[in-house]
Amino acid sequence: MHARLDAGDVRFLTRTTGVDWTHKYQPIAGALAALPVTQAYLDGELSGVRPDGTTSFAIIQAASDSRNADNLVFFLFDLLFLDGEDLTALPLIERKARLAAILNGVGAPLQYSDHQIGHGSAFMPKRASSASKGSSRSVPTVRMCREIVGYG
Repeated sequence: MHARLDAGDVRFLTRTTGVDWTHKYQPIAGALAALPVTQAYLDGELSGVRPDGTTSFAIIQAASDSRNADNLVFFLFDLLFLDGEDLTALPLIERKARLAAILNGVGAPLQYSDHQIGHGSAFMPKRASSASKGSSRSVPTVRMCREIVGYG
């Protein structure tokens, strides 16, 4: 999902077709509107998170159908534009550093998706194992990060 912020106006857009789903996910749109920026274009992944920290596509489907996004988390992993500046030419690690600064101190339903360097060989098998159990394959889960790299 992409999030476009412009002077307090938030649009929550599907990545491939740009369909505006802001009305379906109001708690997330509200949290995005409170970020300390005037304009931004963010990239992330919407996830349903179970109490044990694993992700669930079924939670997203239920939230979309009922328009109740209270149990969803928007994992943010890229910042493409910020206050009139095109950041796309910057290395990802620099864009993520700016994103982390914006999200510093911000809580649910927004979560920064950290950049893990040097742990890919540990993440991939664990992610595949979690996906086979019904978790979302898109985002490493909170529990997965803790188990693999001692995060959190």
